Parts: sequence; C-alpha cells; structure tokens
Amino acid sequence: NLWLEVAGPELDFYVTLYDQNGRALGLVNRNVAGAGQWQENFNLSSLSPGAYVLVFLDANGNRLAAQQIIKQF
Repeated sequence: NLWLEVAGPELDFYVTLYDQNGRALGLVNRNVAGAGQWQENFNLSSLSPGAYVLVFLDANGNRLAAQQIIKQF
C-alpha cells in the first residue's frame, strides 16, 4: 500500500503514478482541490516490483514535485 498525506491552506493539485516508461498508471490518479488535509491509501499489489514515479502537478499542469517509489514485492 502507498499512503499519501498532504496538508495546506489551499490544496489544488493533481497526482498520478508513472511507470519506468513514462506511462501513467490508473491506480494513483487524483485531482485534489480544497483546503486542509488530504490523505489516501492506494493499493499497489497489482504492480510488478520496480521503480515508479509519483508526480504532483498544479492546476496549470506545472510540476510541483516528483517522488520515486520503489515497489519490492
């Protein structure tokens, strides 16, 4: 499982998970808008072991952050 938690006065972002070939995976694909705190759990059991990239974009499509995710099992 992948747990994500983000907090702030204004949350307006899009998050998605990409494989090593740059393909967006539908497992983590959310648009978040509002204020306060957002948290969600994503089940990644159907993914093969390997490296993935979790990308956060703003409402205009600009990259806010990216984090490599390593799935071992």
